[in-house]
Amino acid sequence: MGVIGVLREFGLRPGADVAVIGYNNIPVAADMPVPPTTVHSPMFDMGCQAMDLLLHRVKEEPVRSKRLRPHLVVRASTLQE
Repeated sequence: MGVIGVLREFGLRPGADVAVIGYNNIPVAADMPVPPTTVHSPMFDMGCQAMDLLLHRVKEEPVRSKRLRPHLVVRASTLQE
């Protein structure tokens, strides 16, 4: 969010002059004047999976690492006018 504000202070247009990409897709991002493209990582699912693995470990049951896929959410900060 800060980068987009600074770019605008310098007269640069996010998404037209400079592409901006963030990470974690915070809820407020979609409501910004220039919504940033972001990498969405499934934080809620990560927490649920971590708790599930922890409970299995506490019971001394075998566990395996799990991978959850992030995905790209394309918004105005990387689109050309």
